[in-house]
Amino acid sequence: MSAPTQEDVNQLLALFAARNYPELEKLALAMLARAPEFGFGWKALGVAQKLQGRDSLYAARQAVQFLPGDVEALLNLGVAQREHGLLEEAVTSYGQALALNRNAPEAYSNLANVLIDLGRFDEAAAHCRQAISIAPGHAMAWVNLGYVLQRLGRAQEAIEAGRQAIALVPGNASAHNNLANALCDAGAMQEAESAYRRALQVDPQYVFAWVSLAALMSKTGRPAEAFACSRKAIELAPDLAEAHNNLADAAKEMQQPDVALSSYARALALKPGHAQAHYNLSLLLLQLGRYEEAWPHHEWRTDPQRGKSAVKLAPLDSPIWQGESLERKHIVLCHEQGYGDTIQFVRFAPLLKRRGAARISLLCPAELAPLMARAIGIDQVFVSHQDIPAHDYHVLTMSVPHRLASSLDTLPARLPYLQPETERVRQWRDALPEGGPRVGLAWKGSTHHQNDAHRSLPHLETLAPLWRTAGVRFVSLQKGQGEDEAKTAPAGQPLTALVHRVTDFATMGAIIGQLDLVIAVDTAVAHLAGALGKPCWVMLPARGTDWRWLRERSDSPWYPATMRLYRQAQAGDWRPLVEQIAADLESFAQTQR
Repeated sequence: MSAPTQEDVNQLLALFAARNYPELEKLALAMLARAPEFGFGWKALGVAQKLQGRDSLYAARQAVQFLPGDVEALLNLGVAQREHGLLEEAVTSYGQALALNRNAPEAYSNLANVLIDLGRFDEAAAHCRQAISIAPGHAMAWVNLGYVLQRLGRAQEAIEAGRQAIALVPGNASAHNNLANALCDAGAMQEAESAYRRALQVDPQYVFAWVSLAALMSKTGRPAEAFACSRKAIELAPDLAEAHNNLADAAKEMQQPDVALSSYARALALKPGHAQAHYNLSLLLLQLGRYEEAWPHHEWRTDPQRGKSAVKLAPLDSPIWQGESLERKHIVLCHEQGYGDTIQFVRFAPLLKRRGAARISLLCPAELAPLMARAIGIDQVFVSHQDIPAHDYHVLTMSVPHRLASSLDTLPARLPYLQPETERVRQWRDALPEGGPRVGLAWKGSTHHQNDAHRSLPHLETLAPLWRTAGVRFVSLQKGQGEDEAKTAPAGQPLTALVHRVTDFATMGAIIGQLDLVIAVDTAVAHLAGALGKPCWVMLPARGTDWRWLRERSDSPWYPATMRLYRQAQAGDWRPLVEQIAADLESFAQTQR
């Protein structure tokens, strides 16, 4: 066997420079047949295989074995290990490269890629910044930094990084896509759509832009376009679970539940651990009334894969209750998501008492605490987890029906299960109008709700047809968004505004308890009225209708005999619905008189 010479190395380099990778591979193999320990030959072979889309792991490992101090060989090995899913091994290889050369920007950037795969976004961001500090024009480090910052929920920083990446590599579809994702998070939907479309102009085959654009179309109420984008993504990547999940989301909004169910099933067959697909499927099954099937999928709402949408678990030391015996046990129910969710689901506390629970505590926000202290089955309420004494289990409130295998037919629907506080009722009695039926109004929800643009009325004036009903005394229950509209209601709108003086839900409950009827959009006020057993008419949007109102029904099994549902026929058009309520209000007022 003849030892390799500098001329051999030069031949390999010349073929690499000419991008003649098949010949590079052939020559490297020939040299290695003569000299199996020729490290540069192994490195050249691995590069040739990689650039031809072939497996290069063995060659990369051999190169590192025979070139132990070669940073480039370690970088190549890290790339091959990542492609094989050997992420921790790749971290080690890049760490060894950096131990040899702390000023290798490619090592920092490549290590960031692997850390992204591992979900270690803070570390990935730090390594991207390190690469950029060494090489400010390192385009891929900027691309990756934009992605990581977006995943960390730092939208404005992600936008800045994304714009810098595009300035360096305007022809990189991923850079445009990352910028679009950050713009979407910042609420700049039109800019985001333009950025997604620029990504597709750069590369019409860039499947992730089709997937992201589909999600944006769904978010902005364009399900037919979302469906078309998802179809395109599936054409390009039939086995991409995210594309099937987006197709299912669009089909659900297009009132095609069978298509949605089969698409969610396909997404989960491709990626059984797809948290968002599990969660989305649960919402559809719940909307269809298939509760027992839905609850297990609904548990995926807490999965960290869902990012900032994931429901946060309470930081308690006790085990999460999985349905074990509660005989003589102390269990803590934990608030999650919106105020209305806790008001709706606290109804399950008496069922836990029947299972033998000796003590049931509730952890909830301060605004709910005085009201929840009067809930049937609740022994004590806490607003800080640090104040909760020793206990046996804790569980999220919306997980309880899963643990109890609750179905649509077995919901605990006995009303009321909340009672207004007598003293607060007395305090507010004189503030309420006299002389006719008293009707509470809530026309907007929280701006933080993802569907608020569709569920909230545009303005108090939308309810103007209600003023035609003679003798009705309207009371504003609007808190937060829209509250000022009540205080400045124009002449002809008989409305008593009290809620600016309300600080918690117990006071709101004391007011509602003295009304004859509540008319509200889908917000916590509706759940509070229902839990108090007060007649409540709920205005539901055509787009993004919440699962708990099921489909097509005008009543609610959660609040039987008290709640009436009015459904918007056409997205964005509240007029026919309000006119129907106005007609029904006239009949209601007559019965009250």
